[in-house]
Amino acid sequence: MEFTHLEEVLREYAERVKTTYQGYLDSEGVNASGSLRDSISIGVDVDGHKYDVFLNLNKYWKWIEGGRGKTQNNGDGELRRAILDWIRVKPIIPKPFNGKLPTEEQLAYLISRKIHNEGYEGKGLLRKSQDDNEEFLLNIQYAMLEDIEKDINEVLILFK
Repeated sequence: MEFTHLEEVLREYAERVKTTYQGYLDSEGVNASGSLRDSISIGVDVDGHKYDVFLNLNKYWKWIEGGRGKTQNNGDGELRRAILDWIRVKPIIPKPFNGKLPTEEQLAYLISRKIHNEGYEGKGLLRKSQDDNEEFLLNIQYAMLEDIEKDINEVLILFK
């Protein structure tokens, strides 16, 4: 398969966003286990003249990126499991409550309840990563123009 110039430029853009995002995850201290950072893969799908650029991430990226509102379900087992994994990896040492030290499961419940009651503001790191690479969009525009010019020249040759 021969890559078009545009496809190569889009792959480079996705790789830059990925690398920038990984750097923000590290510098902002939201990469306790490294699983989100390590889960990131990029791709460009081409279907004729349609290009899809994507990043695949662990599904909890949405909580780090956009946070959670206080009206969401407190019984969200997925959130509690993610918090429990985070507690185990970090590791979080709880403070005694009423003279007792909570278990990891109890601590995960308490944290998820606090998020339920107060919400959690997201970090917006993926959006920031895209914004930091905005200047690269000019390269994408130039590549598009070059590929369009190439296509037009091929059509013109057919009609000669």
